[in-house]
Amino acid sequence: MKLINIGFGNMISADRLVAIVSPESAPIKRIIGEAKERGTLIDATHGRRTRAVIITDSDHLICSPKRLQIALRKKITILICWRMKMSKGNIYIISGPSGSGKDTILKEVLKIREDVFFSISEITRDMRNGEVEGEKYHFISREEFKEKLANNYFLEYNEYSGNFYGTPKAPIEEHLAAGDDVVIECDVNGAKALRKLLPDVISIFIMPPSFEVLQRRLVGRATETTEQVERRMNEALNEIRRADEYDYIVVNDDLSLAVEDFITVLKSNKLLLKNQKYLIDEVLKNA
Repeated sequence: MKLINIGFGNMISADRLVAIVSPESAPIKRIIGEAKERGTLIDATHGRRTRAVIITDSDHLICSPKRLQIALRKKITILICWRMKMSKGNIYIISGPSGSGKDTILKEVLKIREDVFFSISEITRDMRNGEVEGEKYHFISREEFKEKLANNYFLEYNEYSGNFYGTPKAPIEEHLAAGDDVVIECDVNGAKALRKLLPDVISIFIMPPSFEVLQRRLVGRATETTEQVERRMNEALNEIRRADEYDYIVVNDDLSLAVEDFITVLKSNKLLLKNQKYLIDEVLKNA
């Protein structure tokens, strides 16, 4: 056994430090809870003041909720260290016209950044062709939606074309407290409502490189009639006219560059004084 300084003011005894993952992210909380119930969690203390789950073993790299699940099944030793105070995450609104590529950008960002949580809305309309339950929306009945609304379940909601759309509150609060960033996708009207509700929210508009490119993308889908494409182009014009209401504009001409720009926005906001102020206290405390 050897002592490893993991940088949080604690020394950990372990044969090998393999990975550090946040125990306060929702999936890991759930996995640890289930492991405790099954009795497969060997060595762990877990609570509000913990910063990281330290996973040790001889040959496995464990760094994601899925691999943590495997580790617990194999009864790999898990240790916990105390955490220093961390800043909360930020809420980001992302909007853009149909064809701008915002869904594609988000998918790529979520692959790269495990500390970004995409808020899945709950809606009452029927599922469309190509949609998957739980990927972007949870499809529920109007009765269930109204019951949740009465129980203050939603951060915000609206009604569009006779259907209700709502943003669940609890997952957002949980991820923010764990230091994760939260992304909410909505249209320009929903973004306006959220800015009033959440003054510190950060907004990103996904912009096509030109109107011609946007039209070419929509026509190229070959999934809609000429009239439907024309209607979407008119809607896109109205949305683009309101892009100056947003904090950042990310142009999606080259996907890899757009993803890089999006992640740059996330990083730059993490470095703001208001999000890093806790570090000053930590350094001065140990001076």
